Formats: sequence, C-alpha cells, structure tokens
Amino acid sequence: MFKKIAILIIIFSLAFTFKTAAGERQISFRSEETVNLKSEKLTYHLGSRTPNKLNKNLFIALEGAARRPYTNLETWENYLPSNTDLLLIEKYAFKDQELFAQTNNLKRRIKDTKFVINYVLNSIYHNDLKNIILAGRLEGGRIAPQIAAEIPEITHLISLSAGGYSLEKELKILLAKKIKDPVNEGKFFNRVKIDTQKELAAKFDIIREYPVPDAKWLNLTYKHFASLLDYESEPYLKNLEIPVLYLIGEESKLTPPEGVEYLANKFAKRNNFTFKILPGLDYRFIDQAGEDQSLKLVKKEIQNWYLKNKF
Repeated sequence: MFKKIAILIIIFSLAFTFKTAAGERQISFRSEETVNLKSEKLTYHLGSRTPNKLNKNLFIALEGAARRPYTNLETWENYLPSNTDLLLIEKYAFKDQELFAQTNNLKRRIKDTKFVINYVLNSIYHNDLKNIILAGRLEGGRIAPQIAAEIPEITHLISLSAGGYSLEKELKILLAKKIKDPVNEGKFFNRVKIDTQKELAAKFDIIREYPVPDAKWLNLTYKHFASLLDYESEPYLKNLEIPVLYLIGEESKLTPPEGVEYLANKFAKRNNFTFKILPGLDYRFIDQAGEDQSLKLVKKEIQNWYLKNKF
C-alpha cells in the first residue's frame, strides 16, 4: 500500500479538487500524461475521495463527442459507489484546437482510451483492483462495449443515452420522426436544412467521400463524422458476460431510443443485460418540466443495478 501511495505522490504533477453543488462530498484529482507508441502525450485525471490513497474499485467515465473530459463531473461523481476511484480520459490534443480537428475520430479515440486504461491498470494499480466499472454517455456510451470487450479486466459496463444502431440508421430514424411530426421533431434537421431521406443519404455520401477535418456538419468534422456513420456496438456486446446496463430517455431527440429497444429484444435471454427506457426524459435525462433527473431517477436506477449485481 505504501508503494502505491508513493507512486501517486511522485507521478502526478497537477492537482485540482471538485466539490458538488451541495457541498456534501468532494473528490480530489491528480492529472498526468502518459506517452503512446508514437510518442504522443495522452492526458488522464485520476480522482478519489481519499487523497493519496488508492481504492480497490475504479470507475472509468467516457464523455460524449465534446473535447472536455469532465463536462459532467458532478454527475459522474454521484454515480460512484463507495470506495471507488474515478478515471477521466482526455481526447488527444484536447488543448490544441487545430490538431484536435485533424486527429479526432472514433478509431483514434478507442485506441487511445484503451492505451490509457491499460496503462493505469498496470502502472498505477498494478492489476490489483476488485471491480472496474466502465461508463460512457453518448459517444462514450457508443464505444464502451468495444472497450469492455477488449479489456478483460473490466467487470461492469454502463451506457447512457447510446443505442445499438449505427449513426446513419439513428439519423434516418430521427428524420422519419421529423417528417411524421414536423412541429415537434423538426428543429434538429431544420437547422441543417435536411427534409428528405434522399437529401440525408446524399449528405452521407459526401461525408464518406471527403472525410476531411476542415469541414463540419452538426458540429462535427467530416473526419469525425465519417468514423461514426457505420459504427455499431452490437458485435461487441455479443461477447460480454459482465453485467451491462443501458439507460436512455424515451424522449431523446439526439439518440433515438429505438436502438436500445432493439438491443433489449436482441439480448432478451441474457441475464447479464439490463435495458431501461425512461419515460418523459430527453437524452440529458431532463424531464418535460425541465428538471434534471440525472442525480435523481437515473442515479437511483444505477444504484439499484449495483445492488442487483452485488457490487
């Protein structure tokens, strides 16, 4: 134990403390860089409620497509079980906007994420962990099944506001809803002036043909978007025997809940899977009254899942 504490003190060069709005709990982070096989620096943040002390459980949180790794830090902190550390991983070139645009894509993110996780498990924890929870939201939830399938040390998987369909199929579903109900479903596609499935397919063709980093659509570069279009989580879920939890809002306009419904039907006979479509909530788990249910209803669902799986 003394050796682990000493390592933490020596290798971490930066530190910051996060407190919840209620001020009831706080988590202290140490930030460090590791270097991949191409000599590129990858940054991660390892946090604990017990500073300078490693716990036996680790919660790894993967954010959506945005560059900030701690956008929803308070939410992640509230999803932590007791005696559990929190690992946040930055995308490569997080602080360099031009380089970030050049390199940001799904394949790159998965490779870097796996590299950092394996580094932390081997070099920081020395493979001495009881439980490792991998959790992701949106893009992070999309890639989490592959990472869990390829890192056998992971013991639990949580996917938030992500489904089992490719992004191409998800957008086709969302456009069909817009066409069916243009008043309530139209804002997303009206913004990019897409009205028909033919127009949408043409846009996909352009992105696939020119996956460049200097053109954007829906706030993502073509390079990044092209890596998302055909990616599916289902092939990786097939091989997972660990407990898996999927949560999504029924009113999500960013990720259609049909993708989670599809997975629920596909894996209905698998006891290790739990799928929940939460009525009245959007992709951020905000209800129709504008109240955020992330730290209430969603937190309760996750805690019940912990109990069910004897965490």
